[in-house]
Amino acid sequence: MRFYESSDFFLRVIRFDFINKAPSCNLVFRLIPVFHIGTRDFYENILDEVNSCDMVLYEGVPKRKTMFFNELGKYNHIAKRLDLVSQSNGLPVDLFKASMIHSDLDRINWQREWRQLFLTEKLKYKFLLPIQLYIHSLNINRYKLAKVFMHSAEEVELAYGPIKDKEGTLSNLMFDIREKIVISKISKIIESQKEDHKKIGVLYGAGHMNVFARFLIDKMNFYPENGKFIKVFDIK
Repeated sequence: MRFYESSDFFLRVIRFDFINKAPSCNLVFRLIPVFHIGTRDFYENILDEVNSCDMVLYEGVPKRKTMFFNELGKYNHIAKRLDLVSQSNGLPVDLFKASMIHSDLDRINWQREWRQLFLTEKLKYKFLLPIQLYIHSLNINRYKLAKVFMHSAEEVELAYGPIKDKEGTLSNLMFDIREKIVISKISKIIESQKEDHKKIGVLYGAGHMNVFARFLIDKMNFYPENGKFIKVFDIK
C-alpha cells in the first residue's frame, strides 16, 4: 500500500481506515501518516483526523542531540527555510482531544537500545549524519525535499538501502524496534476491546505505515477503505 505520494507538484499523504472482516470485531483503525515538516494547513488537517478518533497511538522518542545540533532544531531550521512549519510547532499535543497513548521508546528503553548499537552506527549518528544533513540543508528547496519520497528514490532504497531488521544497526533501532512496539499495542487493543465501537488512530511517520497496514491485513483480518489524500505542501 502507498501512504504518501510525491510528484513535481506536491507531496501528500493518504490516510486509510481499516475495518475487520469479522462481525464480532467493531474496532476501526485509522492510520494517519505524518511528516516532520509541512504547511500549517497540513497539520490542522492531521489534527482533525486525530480528534475524530477515540484513542490514538502516537510516536515520540526522547529529544536527541548530536555534536552539531539537536533533533528538534534541525527540523525547525529546514522548515523555516522552506516557509513551512515543523511537526512540533504545527501539531501541539495540547490540542489533542483523543485519548493519547505513547507507543514508542521512552528514555530508559532508548538508552538501552542505544547501548546495543555497533560502534560504527553510533559514530554515524553522532557525526556523519548531522554533517550530511547540514550540507543538504544549505541549498534545500521543496522540490529537493519531495524528491526524496518519489518512487525512484524508494526503489533505490529497497535495492541498496540498509536492512531494517539487522540487530545493532541504526535503521533497526529507528524502524523495526519502534514498529514492534506499535504492533504489540495494536494486538492488545484488538484482544481486549474488539467488541467496542471505537476508532483507534495511529499517528506515526509515513515511512512506518506500510508495516502497520500489512500487520492489520495479513495477521488481523482487516481490510482498508475510506482513503483520503492530505496535502503536505505544494512545490513552488
